[in-house]
Amino acid sequence: MDKIIADYVDKFSSFSDSISETIGSVNEYWIPDESPLIMLFSQIGKSLVAIFSELDCVKKELLFKYIEDGMASDND
Repeated sequence: MDKIIADYVDKFSSFSDSISETIGSVNEYWIPDESPLIMLFSQIGKSLVAIFSELDCVKKELLFKYIEDGMASDND
């Protein structure tokens, strides 16, 4: 996983311990290989949905900004 994607994933882990644990478990599952990004992001999405109602308005706005920034990025 290149540094840009790793940094992007790290931003999501800052939202909750649950998301951080999800990222860790996905990466651990795929050892010794890198986890496929589609699998990693699908699990991050599931975790975000599970905790979404617990987030305050500021964190929800940050979350959507991170997602929009990622979608608008020129990096694959």
